Amino acid sequence: MAVHKFNEKPKAGVKHLLDKGVIPRGDADAVAKFLRTTKGLSKRRIGDYLGERSEIWIPQRVLDSRTPALS
Repeated sequence: MAVHKFNEKPKAGVKHLLDKGVIPRGDADAVAKFLRTTKGLSKRRIGDYLGERSEIWIPQRVLDSRTPALS
């Protein structure tokens, strides 16, 4: 379900995971790990998420946190 939500609307998918406590709020490492290790996520949607500004989560913090982990 998380993969489907993320692939439909990345920001809404991450918000869902934050709201459910799957990803702890404020933990950029956890978001980076989700993006890097979750099978089935669209690479295009990952790029969309990291490239957009968000009030829910600051994608730049994810990039700053674990850029090497995303490669």
